[in-house]
Parts: sequence; C-alpha cells; structure tokens
Amino acid sequence: MKCMKALTVRNMRNQAFFSTKDWSNFLVRRLTEENVVQAQALVTNHFSKQDEMRKALGISLDNAIEFDRIKTKELVQNGASLGIFEKSSHRLVGAAFSKIEARSNYSHGFSVMNEHHNSSKWIKPILDVHKSLGENVFSELKADKILAGRILVVDSAYAQHGVATLLMQGCTNLATELECDLVLGYVTSNFSANIARKSGFKIISSLDLLQYVDEATGQKPFVNAKPPHNMVHLCCYRVPKAAL
Repeated sequence: MKCMKALTVRNMRNQAFFSTKDWSNFLVRRLTEENVVQAQALVTNHFSKQDEMRKALGISLDNAIEFDRIKTKELVQNGASLGIFEKSSHRLVGAAFSKIEARSNYSHGFSVMNEHHNSSKWIKPILDVHKSLGENVFSELKADKILAGRILVVDSAYAQHGVATLLMQGCTNLATELECDLVLGYVTSNFSANIARKSGFKIISSLDLLQYVDEATGQKPFVNAKPPHNMVHLCCYRVPKAAL
C-alpha cells in the first residue's frame, strides 16, 4: 500500500468552518502502528464513553472499552485510517478509522463491524440496524471497492471547530488514492448528517431508532435512545473517476 502524503491543513483554511482555529499548526496523515496507543486512548475517552446507541442499549462501559480497543488496533493496522495531530505536541486530536471492503469478500451486507465481532452478543442490535440500512449496498450502488468508515472521533476540547469535517474530507482524498468507488459510513443525529453533507456525502438511507423493531424478537431495543441521537443515517460519497 502506498504511503499517503501528509495533508497540511493550511491548504484547507479557505473553508469557513476552519475560521475558529489556526489550522496551520495541525497535520492530517495516515495512522500507523506507532499511533495505536494514542488512538486507543482517544477512542476510549471520546467515543466508548459517549456512543449513543450503546447508551440506549445499556451496554457495560467496560465491555465497550475492551471491544473498541481491539477494533481500534485492527483498523489502524489495516492502514486506511487518518489522524489529525497538533504539530507542537504531536497530540492526536481526531481520527477517522476506516477499512477497505471489497465486493468479492463481503457477502453479509454493509456494517461498521467486522463479522468475527458477532461473538460480542451486545453488539448484535447495532449490527442489525446497520445491515437494515445497508443491505446489498455493493450491488445497489454499483461498487466493487469501498472505504468503509467505522469510527470518527474528535477530542472534546476540539469539538465544533471543523475537525470532523476535515476528517471526512481526508477520507474522500484517501479513497481517491486507494482507487475506491465509494466512501460509506454511519452517523447519528441530524447535526452529524449535515457535517457529512458539507463534505460532499449524500444520505442514502435513514432510520429512527425509537421506531426500529427487531424482526427476530418483535421488540424495540432502542426505546431509550435520546433525540437527536435517535436518527441513524448511512452516508455515501462517490469517488470521481479520472477522465480517460
């Protein structure tokens, strides 16, 4: 896999949503093995403890943290994840963890989780929601290779300063470099969906967790979901193809 050139945020400062920070002091680059511990800490502190779908299910925080530590390491090792670093301190302030999925080896519908994680029974309702939104996505969207977004996380000290938008744009650049057809990912809340739209993504399917019924049990597993995080959206960015 080719090394991705570091993306200096200085080149993107003309965007209005970066006006509250001096982005020349930050760097966007591919995460590597040496970043695993930093990445795990970022996810533990700013994702595992805050994920709204898990809160709605009443998932044990210890279980969620252990699950995310394993998944974060796997995704970094996969080589398709990005981080935003503060240049002076080398602090990781945001990350987008992704994995390349190919039609040839993916037959169970698009989901942010790997199949072997199904052994964690508490994750099944989340997997089912993802699959209901993205079943048959490869054929429906006519794609052979997808950059699948798993986790997008921002240090709370840098929230609402454009970090998530910058990460989404970085993912579209990475997908182009890796010759993917699409970038796909899930967001919760309409606020996050609007960030995705600003980055060129389209919402291709949506689901209200408060109305979602598990087909196997007939129950509503997410009745404790709290608005606006009751909405889950599957977002898609189609990578432009170079002219022949």
